Amino acid sequence: MAGNPPLSEDTGAANVLSSLEDLKKWDDALYSNQLLGEEAQSAIFTPALDSSGKPLTEFWGGYSYGWMIQERRGAKTIWHTGGDAGFRSIIVRFYEQQFSVILLCNSSSLDWRPDSHTSQFTAKPTRKSPIQPI
Repeated sequence: MAGNPPLSEDTGAANVLSSLEDLKKWDDALYSNQLLGEEAQSAIFTPALDSSGKPLTEFWGGYSYGWMIQERRGAKTIWHTGGDAGFRSIIVRFYEQQFSVILLCNSSSLDWRPDSHTSQFTAKPTRKSPIQPI
């Protein structure tokens, strides 16, 4: 095929294509209970339990319905990352403060996960050499 082939991997799971503005609207709707009622949100944003009844804690503190759930500096923090070849994203929700940070990146050379030793979110380059401008 001549030229650049079409991007077939530029959507998320279930072919979701979104913008920062779309994600902001979705996040606002979650905070205002427009998408889910309080009972559903409570279930989604509470760590799931394993078969013995203990909270799942192997995923940076807690896990439920795709969300990692932690206490950070005394505040409930809910986050999820995504990515593929050429893409990275993260949404971090500071639940009680109703404040979120949404980052979208068109590079796969960053690792958004929190540092397990300091419990701080960092964007760490995964390339050994810097990306050269075209």
